[in-house]
Amino acid sequence: MTTGDLWLGLLVVVLVAVAALLAMAETALTHLSMSRAIAMEEEGRRGAGILRRLLEARENVLNPVLLLVVVCHLSAAALVALLANDAFGPLGIILAVVALAVVLFVVAEAAPKTYALQHTARAALLVAPLVGVLARFPPIRLLTWALIGVSNLILPGKGRAAGPVVSEEELLALADVAVRADVIEVEERTLIRSII
Repeated sequence: MTTGDLWLGLLVVVLVAVAALLAMAETALTHLSMSRAIAMEEEGRRGAGILRRLLEARENVLNPVLLLVVVCHLSAAALVALLANDAFGPLGIILAVVALAVVLFVVAEAAPKTYALQHTARAALLVAPLVGVLARFPPIRLLTWALIGVSNLILPGKGRAAGPVVSEEELLALADVAVRADVIEVEERTLIRSII
């Protein structure tokens, strides 16, 4: 194993770590509500202002994050395949790809996304400064914009301008769950049902 191979191996580790951080960012920014971000900003939490601004333009922030996750995964896979081929030949490539798939799934997807779901506000505050810089970086913004344009050629349409929506059935189900959990009273659920 050469010094160059060691550097490539280190680069793979860095790419997996960056992919994990970006996966956590994606999940945290997708699941954190705007009202929670505003509340954290009013509490004076460090980074909450940046986080609120990111959530105001969530679609402009998430696309660069997703692009960079893909780039990290593909770059790590290419480097691992290169190293495995040099060390073990074609069979090494197959084994390395399987091993990397496991590592990427566990370390760069499942673990950071689970953490972000369990600690959404903390994770969002942690990644907000980095994501803010990446989302404003002109080459990434331009490339993301161009790729979204290509995507729109394949699947034309305006998308969802209003963002995520909740159906009436989901709101009513949430009210039912809240009553069972003693979060709201039965009368409050009745009021919610009458409004909807």
